[in-house]
Amino acid sequence: MIISVYFSTNRLYRFAPMRKTSIVTKKNVWRIFSYLIILIFEFGFGHSDLFCLQNVCHRFIRLIDEYFERMESVDFSIYSSENSRISWPCLRLMLKDNRSICDLNLSHCKWIDDTRFLCLITNQNRLKSINLSSTFYISNRSLMVMALYCPYLETIILENCGWLQPETLYCIAENCHQLITLNLASCWNLNDESIKILLEKCGHSIQNLIIARIYSLTNESLSSIRTFCLNIRFLDISFCWKITDSGLKYLIDCKNLEQISIKGCSSITCVGRQYLCEYSNIIQN
Repeated sequence: MIISVYFSTNRLYRFAPMRKTSIVTKKNVWRIFSYLIILIFEFGFGHSDLFCLQNVCHRFIRLIDEYFERMESVDFSIYSSENSRISWPCLRLMLKDNRSICDLNLSHCKWIDDTRFLCLITNQNRLKSINLSSTFYISNRSLMVMALYCPYLETIILENCGWLQPETLYCIAENCHQLITLNLASCWNLNDESIKILLEKCGHSIQNLIIARIYSLTNESLSSIRTFCLNIRFLDISFCWKITDSGLKYLIDCKNLEQISIKGCSSITCVGRQYLCEYSNIIQN
């Protein structure tokens, strides 16, 4: 028996022939299936190729369904274009029985809206990391639902989500008490007060905070970081034009802070940089 499979790249792969008298045991099927999984992902194929494999036999259907059910990391950013070669019904079918996702990447997925987003995350209470950067059709209400359904989130990336409102951020802070990394770059509706309220609620766990390109932020935000983010290790305040040399002095008290990015901070001079060098071991970018 020869198993031949066409992948979406139009290349034909043939697997080792077995004699007609050979017994196709479960062990053999798993061996072939494991090889296919390695082939698909190491050679740049995608999930759509797994759907193609379901045409091989009923056993492969069961094996692939089981694989989809157990996936812990899902990167849909590779399907960011509305014209991608895999459709939303396929993606939904892929995850219909999955309760195991820990890492979900929806970055730049312009096809994701409230209905589809809620369909993806309402059963994922094990979710620890989510990337929603540059998504434009998800509402603040959906993020609040996410905060309720996914309380164990450790990483939330909301870069370029200019639609994010402070009230939504408060809801996330109220429910996600294990946040380690929070990326709010270019979330322009935020200000010093919203950053303060956020950090009051969940600053104790945050180690990596990105608040770059939020142009309304001032030294008050750095004061809040000093007060509430005792474990912070990385801080990005790039292009926060209103932050000055005086604000950097607050960071001297952040004993765990290892690195800060101050690129494009036009109000920070060599005086502030020199102060950090003299009184801390913080690496400046």
